[in-house]
Amino acid sequence: MKYYGIDHVLRDMGSSDTLFANGGDIRLVSFAHGRSRQTDNGDWVTIGEQHYEVDGKSYRYTGAWYNFALDEINGGE
Repeated sequence: MKYYGIDHVLRDMGSSDTLFANGGDIRLVSFAHGRSRQTDNGDWVTIGEQHYEVDGKSYRYTGAWYNFALDEINGGE
């Protein structure tokens, strides 16, 4: 699949425009701040129902996604 307008820019900068899995230098990295999960009894727990604690204070998971394309040869993009 061709994406809009980034491949020629990467090549002009001297960076790969091909994923590592396809022989290039680009690795995709994704992080999610929480995700729905299934409990041992089969019930689903949504992101909004999940919390974590830092220094005694409770926070809710946001479900936000962070995606990065990294060129291991020429640096981050």
